[in-house]
Amino acid sequence: MVVTARQNILGPEHCETVLAKGNLACTYCVLGRPKEAGVLELRVLEARQNILGPEHSGTVLAKANLADTYSELGRPKEAQVLELQVLEARQDILGPEHPETVKAMANLACTYPELGRPKKAEVLELQVLEARQNILGSEHPETVLAKGNLACNYHVLGRPKEAEVLELQVLETRQNILGPSILRL
Repeated sequence: MVVTARQNILGPEHCETVLAKGNLACTYCVLGRPKEAGVLELRVLEARQNILGPEHSGTVLAKANLADTYSELGRPKEAQVLELQVLEARQDILGPEHPETVKAMANLACTYPELGRPKKAEVLELQVLEARQNILGSEHPETVLAKGNLACNYHVLGRPKEAEVLELQVLETRQNILGPSILRL
């Protein structure tokens, strides 16, 4: 195993060992093994905090990865804690309009409904949609996804008319981009 070899040769906190652990965690996620991924991601996060510091982009990425895994494992409270830290760090380091900051905001917005906080999700989803429209344009897949997420949340909030308006816009945009054959799926 690459991780074991690097750990034995270079040590557990060497950057190459930590990178190998992160890569293995990613593979575990792809293989549908989030528990194993979470164990490694936590080790990666701890090592990166010790080696690089809490504000380094590699540490922030490790937090984001672990938050994603916590969400996958049905642990939204733990995910939210990390997602808030990721969002704050990315706003401070990259600025509010950077795509990675907007992605962090979108991830947090997806977690809020799981915690019974759909109004907080709506506030963030509106910001995400506006930022993605400004940065990427209205037909970019990430913008369309943001619009769809907001529509889903409107359903949760008991606002089906507003959801319908957005869902029709999403459908129209997808048809324009992908062609009318999308309706046959």
